Amino acid sequence: MKTFQSLSITFALLALAPALIAATPIKIIMAENGKALIPIVISDNASALTKSNANKLADYLGKIAGAKFPVETGNGTRGIILGLASDFPALKLTSTFNSTDILKREEYLVRSHAEGLYVLGASDLAVQHGMWDLLARLGYRQFFPGKHWEVVPYLQRMEIAIDTIEKPDYHSRRIWYGYGAWDYAKEPYRDWCEKNRALQGVNLSTGHAYDGIVKALKKE
Repeated sequence: MKTFQSLSITFALLALAPALIAATPIKIIMAENGKALIPIVISDNASALTKSNANKLADYLGKIAGAKFPVETGNGTRGIILGLASDFPALKLTSTFNSTDILKREEYLVRSHAEGLYVLGASDLAVQHGMWDLLARLGYRQFFPGKHWEVVPYLQRMEIAIDTIEKPDYHSRRIWYGYGAWDYAKEPYRDWCEKNRALQGVNLSTGHAYDGIVKALKKE
């Protein structure tokens, strides 16, 4: 009986093996020994924000790997692909996202493959979230606003195996200073929000409301 059970388990594992192999993300080496092995690629139709983020990504990857990452335009078949899924029709990933749904506009995909890495999103904001997610998975951190709280690791061999689609658990989210940031703190605060994916796609007015209710219902 035990032999039969062991054989059954063995056959079951063998049957599942192809699915398990297929589900394992492919590891891609992005840089090694101070040399970038793949470029950052954007579309000819990339927005100004995505172009800016591509240069920002090149800068941070360069600091982490001690290498120079070029930014190029292409069809998305090779390299670190940054942009809207719709910007790269050859990849056939446009249907992965629904950019017209207000609750899905921040969804993004980070997927490694044999020729590079996809960082694609439903919107420019989603693409930006994906970029910072990638950097965080490589060890980058911005714990609090300001340069003193930034952690940029060094990797002699920069590699990743990943296949994930992410979306925020809270569509409206923020952490802020009471009464707002003073002028000198506004940009560091905005920078911290960006790097921690706290720039939101849905803005709600959910502050103190009682005074407004009283005024609205007050008898003249």
